[in-house]
Amino acid sequence: MDGESAGTSARVGEGATCLQRYGAQPYRCHLDHVERIATPFGEQARIVAQLHDILEDTATRVDEIAALFGPTVARAVVLVTDPRRPNREERKRALNQRLIVLDITDEAAWLALVVKTCDRLANVIASSEHSPIRFEQYQREHGGFRVAVYRPVCVTTYGKS
Repeated sequence: MDGESAGTSARVGEGATCLQRYGAQPYRCHLDHVERIATPFGEQARIVAQLHDILEDTATRVDEIAALFGPTVARAVVLVTDPRRPNREERKRALNQRLIVLDITDEAAWLALVVKTCDRLANVIASSEHSPIRFEQYQREHGGFRVAVYRPVCVTTYGKS
């Protein structure tokens, strides 16, 4: 991936979610926040950060993502996408079950774990400032989320791209 790819993913994400809101702000603000947090982890992490909600929030297809950004990014986006379930509790439980079995030596899995953690951090920061109810929800979910995404990693894994 070249330096243009993150910009392209931002345009794709923005176009697909242009009418959505994240609290009082355009949804673009959330995507940009996740990308800023993911930046130290490389270009592909930045791309996945911009696209992390696109499959659940738009009609964009996995093959479209793969054509633009390659199969690793497309698979990582699939891995961070909430499964279709009737309610949040069931969606998050199913997602955590998917994340807990991922192998960090697989690049798409590593990207998914990194970006999902960046997404959660962005959500916690925003909710702590603007939505006490959502913040409490993230606190209640933290134990299950941590078990699903935490991996003891060595220094050489950090910054993998």
